[in-house]
Amino acid sequence: MNVSYKIISDVLLLTPELDVLDTNNADAFRASSIGIINEINISNVVLDLKNLTFIDSLGIGRLISLLRNLKTRNGDLRVSSLSNTIKAIFELVRLNKIIDIFDEPEEAVRSF
Repeated sequence: MNVSYKIISDVLLLTPELDVLDTNNADAFRASSIGIINEINISNVVLDLKNLTFIDSLGIGRLISLLRNLKTRNGDLRVSSLSNTIKAIFELVRLNKIIDIFDEPEEAVRSF
């Protein structure tokens, strides 16, 4: 799974290069993300989901799993650049109540 990343002010900005996060790739996404987080040893993460057009329940579960992993490190997760469809799904399942949503990745990074 291709996940690009960069570090900005002690925050890891992850950008998954995928348009669908579902049963076919959710585990690989989580493994790649956790691998990068462990390698860099950083606990505050912004997911730039600008490429995402669809997410299913397993994809949502993997985002929650990623959040829990970060919380055990005293960190947190933010998301940015959601399409209207993905934002509506986040709101429908109330994921926006536990993961802060930002329009731009830079805005999410500054929120830490």
